[in-house]
Amino acid sequence: MTGAMKTLVFDLKGSFAHFRKFYSNSTSLSYEFPPRTTVCGIVAAILGLARDSYYELFQENDAFVAVQILCPTKRISQTVNYMWVKYPRDLNGSGGHMQIPVEWVVREEGIGSGLIGYRIYFAHRDRSLQDRLAKLLRNGQACYPPYLGITEALATAEFVCEAEADEVISDGRPVEIASVCPIHLLKDITYLPFGNKQRLYMRDRIPCSFDRHRKLAGITQVIYEPKGQDVVANPKSSYAQLFIDNKPVRILPLISEQTGRGAHVLLSS
Repeated sequence: MTGAMKTLVFDLKGSFAHFRKFYSNSTSLSYEFPPRTTVCGIVAAILGLARDSYYELFQENDAFVAVQILCPTKRISQTVNYMWVKYPRDLNGSGGHMQIPVEWVVREEGIGSGLIGYRIYFAHRDRSLQDRLAKLLRNGQACYPPYLGITEALATAEFVCEAEADEVISDGRPVEIASVCPIHLLKDITYLPFGNKQRLYMRDRIPCSFDRHRKLAGITQVIYEPKGQDVVANPKSSYAQLFIDNKPVRILPLISEQTGRGAHVLLSS
């Protein structure tokens, strides 16, 4: 082990979600989990930070973000009526409507079968910011209501714990990683049964950071297990490990390829 980092752990839960893919156009496709940029937006909302004011605050070298899928999910498509607005006077609906297909993330059993959930692992170089976020979560408070991608998908943020995450050097053997994994941090992935569990891996490309003008500054390819199981893989150099209810949890940060090359998985002090 090479270092430790105090990490805040909390759960986001809601009935459904829509995390729009940045490369989709007229059809609103959704990720099955919140990308790093979305998590930063949710944290900013809980803290009460002004819109478009926090992009530099949550740069990849300053904020650690990892995301775990807690339950099996699926995506369904529905057509949604949007107002056609070209001028302010069209806000009353007089401009007509246009129909747009939208993907929604719901529980695998379908709409109304329960809540979907994501576990967020968060740390920040500014400990006062992290402590303020932890206090709000412990008290069940948020300056602005959190939501899962869009305002129609309201969510709750539930404090889980604060734990010390240690950086563990990979020994060349595969381990079970609970979080969504950037592919460039992995040496290889195993598709064989591991612990008598079959796994289905999915791959996608997600945004990681914006610059101060909200232009995309970093992306990465990731792999994840949509049923919420761990990814069995051999990390290239190291991974973060913390204990929750006395059980080890291994995670990797969502970090772009440019930032992640040769870097430690934890924030350096």
